[in-house]
Amino acid sequence: MAKRSRKKKNSPRRFRKLRLRYWIFSFFAVLVIGSGLKTAHYFGSPQTREAIERGTLVFIDLARESSLLPQEAIFWLDALALNLPFVYGTSVDPGIALEAETMVLAGTPLADRSLTFLENDAYLVGYDEQRGNPAWCAYRIFEAKKEARERPESFETDRRTRARVATELYVHSGFDRGHMAPNHAIAVCYGAAAQAQTFLMSNVVPQRHGLNAGVWKSLEQRVLKRYTRQFGDVWVLCGPVYYSEKPKRLATKKRGVVPAIPDAFFLIVVDREEDSGALRCLAFLVPHEESPKNDPKRYLTSIDAIEQATGLDFFSRLPETVQDALEARTAKAVW
Repeated sequence: MAKRSRKKKNSPRRFRKLRLRYWIFSFFAVLVIGSGLKTAHYFGSPQTREAIERGTLVFIDLARESSLLPQEAIFWLDALALNLPFVYGTSVDPGIALEAETMVLAGTPLADRSLTFLENDAYLVGYDEQRGNPAWCAYRIFEAKKEARERPESFETDRRTRARVATELYVHSGFDRGHMAPNHAIAVCYGAAAQAQTFLMSNVVPQRHGLNAGVWKSLEQRVLKRYTRQFGDVWVLCGPVYYSEKPKRLATKKRGVVPAIPDAFFLIVVDREEDSGALRCLAFLVPHEESPKNDPKRYLTSIDAIEQATGLDFFSRLPETVQDALEARTAKAVW
């Protein structure tokens, strides 16, 4: 009589052993590979070290850019990435004493056209009366200290401006009223009164919704939730970019100054090292598209390129040699 073949079932105990072996093997594999990479990095040429750092960053980014990862895990991955010189970038000694409590470091931007200077409780604006938009906006944020408030229900005309752009111009225009100084970040750092001031029309630029609610919002949240926790105080400069002297305007039959539609937007993040006072920058130039790629690495640029596109001069109080060192570089990676 033939014997029946007995199939071996995978018992829970057997499964636990296999899983344990897998994790032990994975741990030692990572340990061996990590030790090898660290040795190669230590003894390698600058090109080899950068290649290793680039490869390491790919794996870190795959994890930390996941929407499923808890904020605390992202914080530690950010800290790990910042240990890579490739990511941290180069700091520049400003050469002069800078007041850390100001909303903009090293002087407000200079412009090649006449702007109206507007000072608010938590942000500054250089307002372009002819284009009906802020030409630049500057603010300083830090780790949130206040509870988030509900958004104000409406935008208000800024009576300090000659243009006096009205919120009604945006109705059925196909464009959002895009904040330059972000209402949420200002609210949690400075409070409800400062948040209300971000709803002045002098802080608003026409933005396509896909940009406003997409990569632009992601950049603002990245600065608020991640950079302030890693670096403390962070300074931001942002604004519109026009590639034509006569940009298109919002479609309306109303009279007066009608806001110009930007071709792109710039955002500059400045970090000041607490111990040395040295400065680091990230600069982004984001095209004004309905659905640009939500990947900040794609939009890294130099401050020089932004100055050329906008006619603005940033960090005007710094010595020329320091400006050159700070503004000519394009960061190799996003912090």
